[in-house]
Order: sequence, then structure tokens, then C-alpha cells
Amino acid sequence: MGKEAKPADWCYVHNFSQPHKPRAIQLPAGMGSRFHADMQQLVAELQAAIPAVFEGDEYRRRLSQIDEEYGERQTQAFVEVGDEAGKQGITLLRTPNGFSFAPAKGDEVMSPDDYEKLPPEEKTRVEQAIASLQEKLEKVIRQVQLWRRERIERVRKLNEEVVLFAVGHLIDDLRSDYADYPAVCGYLNEVQQNVIESIEEFRHPKERMSGLAALTGEQPDFNRFRVNLLVGRNGTDGAPVVYEDHPTYSNLIGRVEHAAQLGALVTNFMLIKPGALHQANGGYLLLDAIKLLTQPFSWEGLKRALSTHEIRIESLGQMYSLVSTVSLEPEPIPLDAKVILIGNRLLYYLLAQYDPEFGELFKVAADFEDEVVRSADNDLLYARLIGTLVRRDKLRPFDRGAVARVIEHSARRAEDAEKLSTHMESLADLVREADYWATQDQRDVVARADVE
Repeated sequence: MGKEAKPADWCYVHNFSQPHKPRAIQLPAGMGSRFHADMQQLVAELQAAIPAVFEGDEYRRRLSQIDEEYGERQTQAFVEVGDEAGKQGITLLRTPNGFSFAPAKGDEVMSPDDYEKLPPEEKTRVEQAIASLQEKLEKVIRQVQLWRRERIERVRKLNEEVVLFAVGHLIDDLRSDYADYPAVCGYLNEVQQNVIESIEEFRHPKERMSGLAALTGEQPDFNRFRVNLLVGRNGTDGAPVVYEDHPTYSNLIGRVEHAAQLGALVTNFMLIKPGALHQANGGYLLLDAIKLLTQPFSWEGLKRALSTHEIRIESLGQMYSLVSTVSLEPEPIPLDAKVILIGNRLLYYLLAQYDPEFGELFKVAADFEDEVVRSADNDLLYARLIGTLVRRDKLRPFDRGAVARVIEHSARRAEDAEKLSTHMESLADLVREADYWATQDQRDVVARADVE
């Protein structure tokens, strides 16, 4: 097993079209952590580059040109209407409610008394002139509205241009680096498009990070461009061997965690956590049958994953409508793992008798020895199993001497120097105890003395 190909890395990224359905991306072993780091770096550069580009002199100059052009157009249009009105003895007035016309007397507005003294023919002329001018004014106002929309569009294109100039090459570099991975390139295209669509959100981050916006979470969300490295295979060789000591539903299938925000529970794709099936994907998963069967929903969840050949992370609360919190529907990940159930013969016969799916999913029955022959391959497998236990329980790493001492202890438990004990519980207890003693001695790495 140790010589088998190393399985792929799996990441979750934001789904820009359906945010509640994060997208899964598969990459060769070791590439996942690189992709994660590259996107972290991109986020840092976006945070610095986007606000800065809008503070630059070149951007301000071009924006000022656009504003001046449309300001002059608008001013000229109203001046022309005002001049035409003046030729007809009428004044164009600007009021809080807009524009209006009034008869003029010299350079001033004619008083109501003077207007009443005008001959009927003059009143009729003034009224007709005002009606005609009002039509022209309405046309100008409609034209000004069109100009404003045109100005907004030109500013939008200017913003896109300067943002692409500032960050486009960063994304282009990533596209080049990941040209062999269409899923990543497609995602990067969506990132670029979303950056363009969210320009206003990123223009003034300091303002958005203060006051009510900060309290409500309405601030620049660069986190959506990050990568959740669900399973990374750095530092491992061959197919993984995973033993899950506490096979709850979420420990097997994975889970979506939530965080409290202003009294409500919220979540995002970065809070998706892997299960044992993810860790063992492409390798082997060892489970104690009794522990598995005594955990609610775990057996059904495992059978569903094995029968559909995919790992679908689903919240039990959402599945059974027990809670109403916002949750996610992560894209399922293909499952290719061999699951080994450890139990006695009686349990095997009971499952075969009462669960019609058992025989279809678990076709091979083997008597599991309490001991295995000690060999170079089995020593390597034992060392990898120790590594799995260390990672699962988040313990300190074991150095070579500590691993060798654990293997020696296993041989002593088997009471035969040529064999190794396969009793998982005692192995897990020994590993945790060694970590405890390393903690007491304030060591970062478990040494041989800690095992002894």
C-alpha cells in the first residue's frame, strides 16, 4: 500500500453564481497547498492594489476630464435654453424643485402686478412662448439624463480599465501557472469578473471597515477569493491509511461549521471541514464496526457514500429540518476508498442477515489476526498508521526514534520479536500518552524517551 500512487488534493472555492453551493476543485498531490498559498498572495495584492489605483493621479485626471466634459455639456444646454428665453422676454429660473419660466421686465422677473397690467395679446404671447420653451426644457432634461447615464458608463469602463491594469497581470500569471488545470483557470476567470463587478466594494475599504458597516459585516469581502484546502497530501507517500476512532456522522462525512455574528449563526465555504472519508480518499479507511453502528446516522451515511461513490457533506439538522440556520450545499467529491470494518464474526453474520445492502458494499470477509508478521513493508505501514493517529488527534510529530520505539512496543505486546500487535486501541493510547509526556517536558517533537 505504501507504494501506491499518492491521491489528489481537494479544495473548496467560492461559487460566484451560486454562493450556497461551494465548488470542489481536484489537484495533483501537493498542488492544493500551492494553490491555497497563491490565492492568499493574490488576496493580499488585491487588498493593496485596488484602493491604491483609485488614489493615483492618472485616474483622478481622467475622471476629472469626464466630469468636466459632461458638466460643460449640461451647462451649455441650459444656457442655450436660457438665451432663447431671454430673446422672448422670459427668464429661466432655477428653483429647489427644478426649473421654471417667468416673464421678464428688463433684467428682473416681472412682478404679478405688472403681469396683470399687460394687454391680453401680450399675455397670450408670453403663455405660448413659455409653453414652447417648456417643451424644449423637457427635451434638454431628458438629454441630460441620457448624458448622466453615458457618464456613468464611461466611468464604469474607466474603473474596469484601471483595475485590470492594476491586477489583471496578477491573475494572468496564475492562469499561466495553472494552464494545465481547466477547473482552476475557469475559477480564475470568475475571480477576475467578480473583481470588476465589485469595484465599488473595494474602492474605499477603510471607510467600509468602520462604523455600522464593520458591525454588520458589510465590508470588502476578499475572503471569497481564498481557497479552503480540504485535503492536502504534502509530506505523505502512497495511499493514505486512516483509522477513525470516533466515527460520528460528521467525523466520517465532514461538516459545515457556523460562526456567531450579531446574534445569528452564519457560515461560508472556508468553514467546510473534512471527514475521515476525505482523508482516506484514494486509500484505506479502518473503522470499528461496533463504534460505527452505535453512532446515530453514521452507518447510513457511510452506506450512502459507498453506494453513490461520492462524499456529500450534509448537515443532519438541515437534512431533517431540525434547524433553520443558513447552511451550504458543497459540491460532492468523488469517493474512491476501501473501507475496512473491524468486528467479530457474530456481528458480520448479523449485518449480512438484517441489512440487505451490507453484502453488496462489503463483499470480502477476512479473519483479522491480532498479530502480523514483522517485515519492512509492515514496519512502514505501522509508521504511517502512527502518523495518521498523530494528525487525527492533532498531536506533536514523532521523530524516528519515537516511531521505532512504538513499533518495538507493538512487537513486545505480540510477545514475539518477529510479529507486530494490531490492537488499535492500545496503539492509540500509547501514542497519546507519549504526546502527553512530551507536553510535560515542553518539547515540540515526541522523542523515544516519551514513548518509554
